[in-house]
Amino acid sequence: MLFNPKFGVVGMFSFPFQLYVEGLGAVVEFLGYVLMPFTFVLDANLTVLYVALMVLGLTYATFLSVGSVVLEELTYRRYPSLRDLSTLLMYAILENFGYRQLLLFFRFQGVLRFLTGFRHWEKVVHLGAEGYSQEGELVS
Repeated sequence: MLFNPKFGVVGMFSFPFQLYVEGLGAVVEFLGYVLMPFTFVLDANLTVLYVALMVLGLTYATFLSVGSVVLEELTYRRYPSLRDLSTLLMYAILENFGYRQLLLFFRFQGVLRFLTGFRHWEKVVHLGAEGYSQEGELVS
């Protein structure tokens, strides 16, 4: 499908863009979080640049999250009360501090698994509220 004209716009533009953004973007962002603090150890005098890029990145991500909530509310008006909307806006802001980095770790892990050839599904036992599996067995 990648760069195959038979698939039209999806094969020529959309799929390569998604591969680039989702695949390479996860690697670059993760390595930025991991490797940039080593510049402090090496005394590379990039402290101001590091802080500026972190603030800019988190501000941009927060702007996108809050902007999407506001646009959705302006178009569909799905939240009946101001409290619902303010709660959603609060979560749109908070998701960029911790949750975003956790998802980035999972995306990076997925890229590594793909590149190393790991293509197996893992069995996950789902537990109910009282500690029972879906098959009715007590799991301790």
